Amino acid sequence: FYARRTEPVRPDEVADAYKELSKIADEEFAGLADTLANREAKRKFLEKIAPKGLAADCDPPPGTVIKDVEKKVEGELPVSDTETVTVVGKIDRLELCGGGSFAVVDYKTGRYPGNGAPFKNGFQLPLYAYLLRKYLPGERPSAFVYYNLGKPGETRDVVCYDTTLHAGKAVNSKERQREGGEKMDEYIDSITNKAKEAAKGILAGEFP
Repeated sequence: FYARRTEPVRPDEVADAYKELSKIADEEFAGLADTLANREAKRKFLEKIAPKGLAADCDPPPGTVIKDVEKKVEGELPVSDTETVTVVGKIDRLELCGGGSFAVVDYKTGRYPGNGAPFKNGFQLPLYAYLLRKYLPGERPSAFVYYNLGKPGETRDVVCYDTTLHAGKAVNSKERQREGGEKMDEYIDSITNKAKEAAKGILAGEFP
């Protein structure tokens, strides 16, 4: 859906957007076996997930532009003075937020790290931001966003955002500040260090 457009859905576009999503669902499910499970999955998508996602997308920060969807990123993560590991990921959605900044967006059909609590333990999105430094030179991350599509609660949950870069913008009341200003890079580096420790454990065969 978002590979075909560069901006989030506006409120006056919801009906047409839903028709487009329905058409995409028809195309995708047509290639699957006609089973009860697949029919139920399609029904759940059309009746629950699609409307929920569209409703959340109707209220993005002003000036949001969708730069990429399913963007593959790859980079080296040093785990010691002599050893590195290659980290590969795929970012569900990358948004440009203005002011030379970007947001990393991830879709979840269930709970996500830090759901309902401070964003301290999940290093997926900060690690993506670390890898994006070579893809987006001169731009800096300003927000980490989860779309919680399958569970009750906030749908577009901005779990961390830079208050300096977002100052003066109509920040949605659902967005909760976790870090701000110049602390953002420091925060990303601290979470990336946790990822390095995890990688070292994997190399050593230890999984605490």
